[in-house]
Amino acid sequence: MKRAVFPLLAAAAGCTHNRTPVDIQQVIGKQVTVVTLDRNTATAYGDHVAAGIVFRDPSGRVIPNEHIDHVIKVSHRRGALEGLGLGLAIGAGFGAVLGLASGDDQCERECYIAFTAGEKAVVGAIVFGTLGSGIGLIVGAIRGSRSVYSFGRGHELHITPSGPPGSVVGATLAF
Repeated sequence: MKRAVFPLLAAAAGCTHNRTPVDIQQVIGKQVTVVTLDRNTATAYGDHVAAGIVFRDPSGRVIPNEHIDHVIKVSHRRGALEGLGLGLAIGAGFGAVLGLASGDDQCERECYIAFTAGEKAVVGAIVFGTLGSGIGLIVGAIRGSRSVYSFGRGHELHITPSGPPGSVVGATLAF
């Protein structure tokens, strides 16, 4: 069971947010990954010019906007917060279900401590929620939250096999 929880947290901690080119001003001065129409990638920085925004590679060379399919910005701080929240929710839910499933304690003779299923659910939610939020915080900070700014070159369907490191299966659908 423990092996099933960690990959779920790892998969959930890496959120991807799709943005429109209108939001692209958010990447000015930030390091991004530019994906060209021929699927090559390059590290670049958003730069504000009179005509809008351009992307320059570390050597200062401009990547023409008409060659760009999409731009990816990774935020490790936002990833940490998303991972914390998702880890807390998954861990607390798992702990509550585990506590409820264990049932009430039955005493044959004298009992010093006996818990109801509800009390076990609360304790399980607190313990596993804390554990899940810690794991989610770490995984989310490492993986980061991705914002994808698509330049909308056509409306064809793209299926990209992908997934977080260590995942078995994953896919991204874009249309």
